[in-house]
Amino acid sequence: MPRPQLGLAFYERRGGFVAEAAGLSARFEPDRVRLLAAGAALAIQFEGIVSPAAAPKGEERKPGVGNFLLGSNPRNWERGVRRFGAVRYAGIYQGIDLVYREQDEKLKADWVIAAHSGPTAVARIHWSYPGARRVEVAPDGSLRVETGTGTLHEQAPVAYQEINGERRNVAARFRLRERGELDAELGFTVGAYDESRPLVIDPSLAFSTYVGGTRNESAQAMAVDTGGNLYVAGYTESTNTPTSSSIQNFGGSVDAYVFRLAASGTSLVYATFIGGTGDDRAYGMDVDGAGQVYLVGSTTSANFPKVAPLQSAYGGLRDAFILKLNASGNALIYSTYFGGSGSDIAYGIDCDPFDQPYVAGETTSTNPHISQGLVKERRLEKLRSGC
Repeated sequence: MPRPQLGLAFYERRGGFVAEAAGLSARFEPDRVRLLAAGAALAIQFEGIVSPAAAPKGEERKPGVGNFLLGSNPRNWERGVRRFGAVRYAGIYQGIDLVYREQDEKLKADWVIAAHSGPTAVARIHWSYPGARRVEVAPDGSLRVETGTGTLHEQAPVAYQEINGERRNVAARFRLRERGELDAELGFTVGAYDESRPLVIDPSLAFSTYVGGTRNESAQAMAVDTGGNLYVAGYTESTNTPTSSSIQNFGGSVDAYVFRLAASGTSLVYATFIGGTGDDRAYGMDVDGAGQVYLVGSTTSANFPKVAPLQSAYGGLRDAFILKLNASGNALIYSTYFGGSGSDIAYGIDCDPFDQPYVAGETTSTNPHISQGLVKERRLEKLRSGC
């Protein structure tokens, strides 16, 4: 069976394009790309852009949609967000396009120099990393950019041309010019090439972090409906993508997620991200005969999205949540907190033949919302409200 392509995807969200993958969020703006990974934030600033109109645009439309049910205000939720395989900055410099795409779960940047762009075309490309602590080119030709919380690695650039159906490599390396103690400008130096044909330069990005023991993305539950469609739920640190012009600081931003695969296993039907400004994690899931998803987990978000809640107020250190998604994954049928003043976590949910959910979890609350709850013991409690 073909493997489903669920790695990095580019979403056309409000205000621009964002990319989501395990451990990485990227936002594409007209003059920069902002990266966020497991607490490490960094911007790639394009210097001296010739065309301010070179705004990023999506290419290679992908099947399926994304839903971002983030925050307690439904007016800010985004549904049916289109997915793309690439983002292009057309004419970012004279005669030059920049294309971002995924390759082997890495963010890959292709600089495409058009034919007949002149002998100085490559020299037009230059960028910087504002706020980086250190920028250096390693002996193997790769680039290392240190921030206060993580390190960006760019593999040594590879340049090539397609000539008569064959790929011909062109010598290429990073060009580093110091502009101050904490400021450096980057570009490329390439060997001789045929200026009558396009030239492609393609380094790949990889982000690592100093935050030990943190998992960037985790699948916690799986279910299959009567039609053979597969559902996976869990939590991710790479989905708290900024919706304003500046990237949000990490600091407890983990979102729950659910995605649905078609029965063939080769296409994504939807991917839905749910959470507030805190730490939101899905641990258990069930699916009814209509393809509606029941999801449970824990949250520290005071603005967790709620619809027809059984408990509307955030209760304590950590609350359990219980919610139901419609079959399209883009609307909450209900969503509620479930907890007292301590720490409450829901780990599992199961529906009986009448689609009434049963929830299992644990609590340290002496005043849990569930009647007859026992401190620090896992309990099974039927929701009085039903489905």
